[in-house]
Amino acid sequence: MVWIPAGTFQMGSDHHYPEEAPAHRVAVAGFWIDRAPVTWGRYLPFIEDGGYERRELWTPAGWSWRQRASTLGVVAPLSRPRHLGREDGAWCVARFGQWEPLDPAAPAVHLTRHEAEAWCRWAGRRLPTEAEWVHAAQQGGDAFAWGQ
Repeated sequence: MVWIPAGTFQMGSDHHYPEEAPAHRVAVAGFWIDRAPVTWGRYLPFIEDGGYERRELWTPAGWSWRQRASTLGVVAPLSRPRHLGREDGAWCVARFGQWEPLDPAAPAVHLTRHEAEAWCRWAGRRLPTEAEWVHAAQQGGDAFAWGQ
């Protein structure tokens, strides 16, 4: 993790994208943020610990989404991310219609906000706010592996 000190910065733009307007000053308190995306190696223990069945880890909207989500066209409560499965006891990921071994060092991708929030509660973490994310990206420089 890396400490991002408190600061004030301009967020948004009046010139590029309408959804970023209006440009405005934002003050952010100091906070800790991970240097790199959460990997599958960090996410899988959440699944294996029953994280998808533990209602207390999910927001009400997240639990509702989980209850009605579908896997391979079958509507049923999810017990894992939609594109993950087990083959001979090993975790696999669906890529282009094929099952491949899951790399535990790879970033955990194709998760919903609901899944990310539940993992954060399980791990004693939280998602950064939009302002924190922008501030960290502006302040962090080479400290982050995001987007690599």
